[in-house]
Amino acid sequence: MKFPDLFQSAPRITVRDPLARFLGAAEEGVIEYGYGDAVKLAGHSCPTLVSARLERVPGDRRIASLLPLCIARTASDAQAALFQSLWQDRVRMLLVEHADDPEIIVVQH
Repeated sequence: MKFPDLFQSAPRITVRDPLARFLGAAEEGVIEYGYGDAVKLAGHSCPTLVSARLERVPGDRRIASLLPLCIARTASDAQAALFQSLWQDRVRMLLVEHADDPEIIVVQH
């Protein structure tokens, strides 16, 4: 499975899971997750996977006009490609440019 390059630029999260250690599922119970793992589990890549505070990082305005065309499957190949590029650019902004911004990315324990 080939993901966009931006997925590798996103910070990774390392967690310690005592049950994983106890059961021998992960050495020392250490499990590392990347954005690609979240995409595999969710089945898609979108800004909502990255942050619930989307209003603080506005995306390209063209998304609003392209989204309905793509959903209705009436977008041309060029329009669909542009939508995908703009969509993933917003994901990149959140994942890479705002990765350390506590106003955007919140990790709860």
